[in-house]
Amino acid sequence: MNITSNENSWTINFFIELYAPNVNFELLFVDDGENGFLDPGETADIYVYFLNSGGADATNILTTLSESDQYITLNSTNYTFSILSAGYMSTGIFNITASSTAPIGHLVTFNWTMDGDNFSADGAFDLAISPVPILLNEDFSGTTYPPNGWTLSGVDIDDWSQASTSNAGGNSPESRFYAFAPHYTGESRLVSPVINTTGSAYLDF
Repeated sequence: MNITSNENSWTINFFIELYAPNVNFELLFVDDGENGFLDPGETADIYVYFLNSGGADATNILTTLSESDQYITLNSTNYTFSILSAGYMSTGIFNITASSTAPIGHLVTFNWTMDGDNFSADGAFDLAISPVPILLNEDFSGTTYPPNGWTLSGVDIDDWSQASTSNAGGNSPESRFYAFAPHYTGESRLVSPVINTTGSAYLDF
């Protein structure tokens, strides 16, 4: 800002902090009344959770879902939020139907848009139809240790080994971490291969 008088002129710099909504997709829940999955031939409500991580509320927001998948029908496409409060998560409810011919594990992409009072946003999320259970099975009986796809990290990784014992309660052989001496403080890990859990509602060990 420039200020001029009969005697002098000045330039003053100042800052104004602006606050605005910042809304993104957070998570998804399928309410089919049974297993929490959208199965072929099934109609269900999906609860779509959005988080406003910005510094201001968003108001009067029309949220629209769309998709171009041959196996999905959107029975309702719009949901209106009166307010998306800053720092909070809000839920929109939509109804969808999966075709009876939908392949098991098929991944559907939904696009969403939001338009409100001086606010707009868009994004996408995925939903798997009847997610296929993922089985990770390793009995450590191979000739290579760690097994293919597994890695060791952290301190004293040489203390990990394939052992002919069954101290963990399973069958021999097993993977063992043996470090009675020398003692140390730190973390040592046997890391499994990456598992894609897209569409999974829970994990069993």
